[in-house]
Amino acid sequence: MIEEMIKKDASVKIFPVGRDTGKITNFEDGSTCRGMIRKFVSETEIEVELEREISLDKMSCYAIYILSYEKVYLTYVYYRSSFAADGNHMVSLEIVSPMEQVQRRKHQRVSCHGRMLFRRVPGESIQGELPREKVDVDSLEYEDFMVDISGGGIRFTTKREVRLNEYLQVAFDIEREGGTVAMSLLGQVVHAGKLRNEQDFYDIRMKYVGVSEEEKEQIIRYVFRLEREEHMG
Repeated sequence: MIEEMIKKDASVKIFPVGRDTGKITNFEDGSTCRGMIRKFVSETEIEVELEREISLDKMSCYAIYILSYEKVYLTYVYYRSSFAADGNHMVSLEIVSPMEQVQRRKHQRVSCHGRMLFRRVPGESIQGELPREKVDVDSLEYEDFMVDISGGGIRFTTKREVRLNEYLQVAFDIEREGGTVAMSLLGQVVHAGKLRNEQDFYDIRMKYVGVSEEEKEQIIRYVFRLEREEHMG
């Protein structure tokens, strides 16, 4: 059953498929078609709310990537019709291929070279209930750059020596439709070692600790966006 694999309100991105090449391409104007699944009409038909109105062709095939339950699925669809619902632009899509899972790990890492700030947090200070208040960015000691990000943690390089199992408070921005979201999260170091070719730099990998479902969903949506952009080259 499709509803057992895909949740309602799952995020989607739609791409044209070249008629001659059969390859996934971009829309002619270079835009991205994003939306959310609003209804499962049947096993082969879904209704999607698009973020903006876009012209789809009934004679063309489209690839649709679906983010659901931390997994990414790919399937192919044909456009059937458009309609308005509560002021939103809706499309009905016919599924013409099996759902293929394209995310091979629980937390897919993607390259991300954004600026980040961090500070060490004494382990004894986070015993019991985890701190949930947002941290003043000015209080964070060090500035570095991320190497990659996933729904489970981040990787970054730094000249500061960071120890395994140490706790860090980190802050970084993620892009989303309509603007930038500032993230402030607690993490625990799961790997710390010197880079082979850069003697003065450390390779640090940390997992999120006590992240809320809302924060996790925001990060996963961001990872999904980066992954699709990386896939499209």
